[in-house]
Amino acid sequence: MSDPVMRERMGCTIMTSELEDTFEDDHTGELLVDWAIEHLGTLGPGQVYGLTPAYCFTGKTSTSQVGIEDAVAHLTFLAQAQEHQLVEDFSDAVAGIAAGIAADSQGVGSQDRSVDQDDTDASGN
Repeated sequence: MSDPVMRERMGCTIMTSELEDTFEDDHTGELLVDWAIEHLGTLGPGQVYGLTPAYCFTGKTSTSQVGIEDAVAHLTFLAQAQEHQLVEDFSDAVAGIAAGIAADSQGVGSQDRSVDQDDTDASGN
């Protein structure tokens, strides 16, 4: 989709879809995004709904924690709030394995043909 406004709105629609949203109030079971839109209103530019204290600290979700936050500040805080662990990028390893499998499968077919030809040569046919 080339229109940036429509692309952004589609992302918002996906984020607030009942089929996609799984964050519920731990006590009432109400979806937090639905509650936030109804009680806090829709977001303006540069805003996000946020939990205070953050979910990564408490592991709990409640409508009493939901508020409208400055997007840059809140997302920067969340990015810095937890220890990040860098792990090995397995892309090269997977690509190497896939290339090896592909080469082996090509080699197997040609080996089978050469074995058949050897049998034919040995039998004199």
